[in-house]
Amino acid sequence: MSTIQQNRRNEIPSGQQINVSQELKTPRRRMIWRKYRIASHQVLCLLWLGPALALLVLNFSGYVVGASIGLHPCRINVFSSRTFEEVAICNKASHTAMGWLQFASKALEIWFMVVISGILYDVLKLLSSLENHFPVGFLAKYVEFGDPLSLARWPKGTKKLKHHAFIALVAVLCILVNLMAPATAILILPSLQWIEKAPRMLGVFGSMAARDSPHNPDVAINCNATMLSIGNFSCTKVPYAHILDQLFASVASSLGQIGASDIIFDPIISQEQQVSLIVNTTDADVDWIPVRQVGREISDDYLRYADAVRQEPQPANYSSLTSSLNTILVRKGPTIGLAGGAYRGNLSVGIVGEEKTVRCYGGWDLYADEGTEFTRCIRVGNGWTGTTNIHSRFYLGDTDSTRNVTVDVYFADRVHTLSQPNNPPCFINGNPQANSSCNWDQVFVADSPSELLQNTSVNIILIEYTVPELSTQSRTVWCDDIVYVSFDSYSMDPSPFSNFIHLTLLENADPRVAPGTIPLTVHSDWILAGWSVNNNGTVDGTRIAARTMIQLLKQALSDDADHLNLTTLSFMDGVAADLGLSMIGYNITSDDDDPNHPALTTSVKLYVWAYGLQSRTSVLGVVVLLVGILCVLLRVLMAMLGQGGYTSPRSLARLLVAALEHDSRPEGGNNDREGGPETNKAMDEAAVMVKVQGRRVSFLTTG
Repeated sequence: MSTIQQNRRNEIPSGQQINVSQELKTPRRRMIWRKYRIASHQVLCLLWLGPALALLVLNFSGYVVGASIGLHPCRINVFSSRTFEEVAICNKASHTAMGWLQFASKALEIWFMVVISGILYDVLKLLSSLENHFPVGFLAKYVEFGDPLSLARWPKGTKKLKHHAFIALVAVLCILVNLMAPATAILILPSLQWIEKAPRMLGVFGSMAARDSPHNPDVAINCNATMLSIGNFSCTKVPYAHILDQLFASVASSLGQIGASDIIFDPIISQEQQVSLIVNTTDADVDWIPVRQVGREISDDYLRYADAVRQEPQPANYSSLTSSLNTILVRKGPTIGLAGGAYRGNLSVGIVGEEKTVRCYGGWDLYADEGTEFTRCIRVGNGWTGTTNIHSRFYLGDTDSTRNVTVDVYFADRVHTLSQPNNPPCFINGNPQANSSCNWDQVFVADSPSELLQNTSVNIILIEYTVPELSTQSRTVWCDDIVYVSFDSYSMDPSPFSNFIHLTLLENADPRVAPGTIPLTVHSDWILAGWSVNNNGTVDGTRIAARTMIQLLKQALSDDADHLNLTTLSFMDGVAADLGLSMIGYNITSDDDDPNHPALTTSVKLYVWAYGLQSRTSVLGVVVLLVGILCVLLRVLMAMLGQGGYTSPRSLARLLVAALEHDSRPEGGNNDREGGPETNKAMDEAAVMVKVQGRRVSFLTTG
C-alpha cells in the first residue's frame, strides 16, 4: 500500500463524511462571496426571462418586421424597373439575419440549461435533508440530465417514492431542455406571411339586382335609364359586344389548336376598366363569375394605390405598403355561380288555358345516370297566377341564310321533371294535355324524382334555339342556366411586372354549392344585355359571336352530331351567359350582417416577415417556453428560500475529486484493504451513497 493511501486511511475513519469544499479563511469574506453568488445567479436567471418574454410578446402580438429582417430598412417600389433587384437585396439581408438569429437561439438554449441545472442540485440538497444519504446514481442523473439516453439507465438502489419522483423530475427536465432548442428557434425566427392590413368596412350586402330587368345606367358607359327601361340593351355594345366577340374568338382559336373535348381549355378573361377578370372554372359543374361592379371598385382601389405609392413623401396611411415584398389589393364581394348544359330532344307544347302554356323539353341529362334522360317542363304566359315566369326574345343574324336564328330566353320559377311519359290526365306520351281535371299548380310543386334535382327545379333560365330548316319538334336544341350567388374575396397584385394585365382572382379556388341552396331569380333580359341586343332585336350576323354560335347550333342539330358538339355548345352558351350575369349589380345597406348578407370589406394584404402562431409547431414552442419560464422562476424562488441561500451546482471535476478522495471501505468493515477477498470485489453501485449539503458533497459506502 502506498504512503498516501496509508495516510488517508489513518486520518479518515470509516463511515465519516468527507467535506470536499474549500472553506474561505474568514466568515466575513465567506459571507461576501455567498451574497455575490446569490446576486449573480438571480441576475443570470432574470436576464434569461427577458428574451423569453420578448419572444412571447412578438409571437402573440403578431409583430410585423417588414420586407426584410436585416439591420437596414427595406422598401420595395412595385412600379420601379428595379423591383426584382430590390427584392433580391432584401432577401439576402434577411438570410444573413436568419443565421445570426439561429446563433441567438442556440445561446438561449445553453443559457437555459445553465440556469435550470441548479433545480436538480437543489432537489438533491432537499433529498439530503430528508434522509442521510441517497444512491450515488442520483448524482449521476444530475450530471447527465441533458442526455436523453441517460433516461434508459435506472439508478440502482431506487426504492422510495421520493426516489421515483426525483427520476420523474429528471425525465421532465431532460425533455424540456432538449425541446427548448427547437422551441426558441421556431419562436425567434420570423416567417414570410400574408398580413391583412386593417380591413375597412364598406357596409352590409343587400341584394343582387337580378330579379328586375337591367335598369341601372352604370351597367355600361353608353346606357341611360330611358334606354334600359324600353329594352334597348344594345347600349352595352361598348365595351361588352367587343368583349363577347373576343371571348368567342379565343375559344375558336383554342378549338383550332387542341380540338373539341369534354373539357375545353380556354380561360375566360375580360377587362373591366383597369383590371382583368377571370371566370373560375375549377368546379366541373359550376362556373364562378366575378361581378363587374366589384371589378370597377377594385379598379378605383388600384388607381388610388398607384397614385399614393408614387408620391414623395408617401401619405401616412400608404407608407407601410412599400415595406413589404409583395402587395395584394383585396375586396370582399358577391360572385355568381352558373351551372347548366346543352341538350337535344323533343319539344312538346300544350296550351292549357288562356295565356297559359306548358313547354316540355326532352334530352335533359345534367344529373341523370348514364344513358338516362328526363323531360323538363316549364310554364309560360301571363295567365299563371302567383308565379314568376319571364320571356325575352332576340335573333342571331345568319349571313348564310335569309332567315335568322330565333333565341327564346325563359325564366321559370318552377320546373317539372317527368319521371315517365304517361301521367294522365296531365301528360300523355310526354305531351302536356289541356285537360280541366289536371291540377297544373299541383304538378309544378310536386317533388322531383331525384334528390339531385332539388336545386335544379326552381329558378332556372332556359334558352331555346330555333334554327330554320333544322329545328323541329323532334329535334330541338336548348340550354339551361342555373344561377347561384356566393361571396368571395377578390384579389389583385398591383405590380405591372408580376401582373402585367392586372388580373383579379377569386381567392376561393374551389367553391362549392351547399346542398339545398336555392338558385337566384334572374330576369331573362340579362342574357340580352350580355349579347348587347334589344328585346326582339337582331345580333349583327357579321359579329364573331353570332357566326360562331350559329355554326355550333347547326353542328348540334346535324344528323351526325355527338355529345362533343353539345359540350362545345354548352361552353359557348355559358360564355355568353357569364358576360350577361357579370353585369348584375348589387346594393349595400347598413343593416346587421348575417350569413346571407355578409359585411363587405376592402383591405390590403402584405407579404412580409412577421411573427405569429399560425402553425402547430409555433404553438408547441410557446408551451415549451412557458414551461421553461415557470422552471426558471422556480429556480429563482428555490435559491431565495432554500436553506443557507443559493448554492451553485458542483462541477463534474469537483465531484470526481470528491469520489477519488472517498475511502471505499464499507462502514464498520475491515480496515485492511489488502487483507481479504471482500475488499477486492467490484464495488456495487447500490452500495455507494451520497449526501449533498450546500457545496459540500460526501460519499458513504454501505454493506
